[in-house]
Amino acid sequence: MDLVKRLEEYRDRERGLMWEGTFAQYFEIASKRPQVARLSHERIYHMIMDAGIETTRTGEPHYTFYSQEIFGIEKALQQIVDYFHSAAQRLEVRKRVLLLMGPVGGGKSTIVYLIKRGLEAYSRTDEGAIYAIRDCPMHEEPLHLIPVDLRPDVEKEFGLYVEGDLCPHCRFMIDNQYRGHIEDVPVKRITFSEKYRVGVGTFTPSDPKCVTGDTLVLTDQGLQTMEDIYLQLPNKPREDEFVPYEATILGIDGPEKATKFYCGGFQPIYEVETNLGYNIRGTANHPLLTMLPGGELTWTKIGDLQVGSYVALARGSRVSGQSVALPESFYPLPRQPRTMTPDLAYWLGLLTAEGSITHYETWFVNGSQALINRFVELTRTLFGLEAVPHRKGDTWRQCHTVREIHTTITSLSVTRHSACGCAVNWESLVAHRQSRFQHASLPAARQMCLLSWKASSGVMRPFVATELDQTPSNSQASHVNWLTRCMSYCLTWG
Repeated sequence: MDLVKRLEEYRDRERGLMWEGTFAQYFEIASKRPQVARLSHERIYHMIMDAGIETTRTGEPHYTFYSQEIFGIEKALQQIVDYFHSAAQRLEVRKRVLLLMGPVGGGKSTIVYLIKRGLEAYSRTDEGAIYAIRDCPMHEEPLHLIPVDLRPDVEKEFGLYVEGDLCPHCRFMIDNQYRGHIEDVPVKRITFSEKYRVGVGTFTPSDPKCVTGDTLVLTDQGLQTMEDIYLQLPNKPREDEFVPYEATILGIDGPEKATKFYCGGFQPIYEVETNLGYNIRGTANHPLLTMLPGGELTWTKIGDLQVGSYVALARGSRVSGQSVALPESFYPLPRQPRTMTPDLAYWLGLLTAEGSITHYETWFVNGSQALINRFVELTRTLFGLEAVPHRKGDTWRQCHTVREIHTTITSLSVTRHSACGCAVNWESLVAHRQSRFQHASLPAARQMCLLSWKASSGVMRPFVATELDQTPSNSQASHVNWLTRCMSYCLTWG
């Protein structure tokens, strides 16, 4: 591909869309091509129809405009097209607001998204060309310059229907700058753009709902915090502003598509904690799914919750993120995984449940010979290293790997991203649960290693709590509590 040539062709196309002239020149264009003066409903209707229409075996129309993104709701799409068809004929229905209602994941946002993207593309074609008064903040239709008394004659002779009146800015400009000579008013061609707020507007809700930056969200890119998502945005939103953001997230009915990211700025925060230890922080108007005394489900704002309210938790969702490249360890290893696999996730799940890491060794402690053998086998397969089993007493079997694997483990699991990502992986959860179940009957006085993390300079460092039956220090207790809550949150998704 010749990039320089392609850039020049792109600039040529852009220059072709930057027509400017006087109102007299525009009127000549409009008299020959009346479609440039279409009203909004008519323009959207023709945009949908110009994309093509097919007839299904049952005789129902199938609109190509929606065919790439929307399936199975032909009746609802037909209702939308009927609305624009009637409004395009200037019937009374055009005065009504089009309200899309339906269940979560029903395609409402996708329909609006397709119309917006369609208008942006359609305005760049000859059939969908749009013109506006230059320097008008409203991008006003140039035909509004025609006096009301002359409009019936213009419609009769040229077939141009004119509706609307000049904005105060343009009226002042006509009276003072051009002295009533509307034929000299400059006109330019415009293209719709949501990004530049031309022709497509974004409505900011008056009742925004926000959670804090440390809130975990399960996406197709793994388990991420809201702060992580914010830092990845190419265009950071200002306070009380939406910006485009596309990702698949886990919603109440399964995977759903997100199209916007909203920043609510600084607001009072409420914390909700259940008797099982789950918690979430958010604004007072952030809704949570709750159950009423009669068993009905309803959405309740955080600020309206009472002590004793029942809050729903997501369970049984086997959703994993996409495969991502793993960081490379600088320490030489016979073999090093480059991507997350089910075996690696299972191995990390075992380590998270009953493992510990020191500067020289990595330990896995469990009373199940089957899990010990699996850990040894996976260590050999994944890293090319031998894990040496050690037996202590009747029930304890321990095995440790050599020093080389420590750096790799650290690179895989000490950052917030990878630690949470491993925890939410289904194979990790299976291994974690299997391993923890094996120790359910062990005496609390037994010495065992518990893996947790300690925050330091933005990196999560490992440390070891040696005796579970002893009272830990405040620092250790806080980190153990952090691990318990983090893992508990992850387990609700698996």
